[in-house]
Amino acid sequence: MIGRYGNRIAKGKFSLNGKEYHLAQNNGINSLHGGLGGFHGVFWKITPKDNSLRMTYRSADGEEGYPGNLDVAVTYTLTDKKRIGD
Repeated sequence: MIGRYGNRIAKGKFSLNGKEYHLAQNNGINSLHGGLGGFHGVFWKITPKDNSLRMTYRSADGEEGYPGNLDVAVTYTLTDKKRIGD
């Protein structure tokens, strides 16, 4: 998973409400897919249920330079279908 942001943030910085934030730079001078410790490299809380797996994570204020807390939840469900729409 990528996050907090999918794609590049130029020069690893952005402004929000008049304040400039500096992010981890992991793509030259840019920040890519959430930085060095994006969501792909953190420990998620995992809750299995039947044929599903729910993953939750709290990205704390200041993590990788981003402001504010962010609560994320992802659910994966296994089915007998080969693909969506079958």
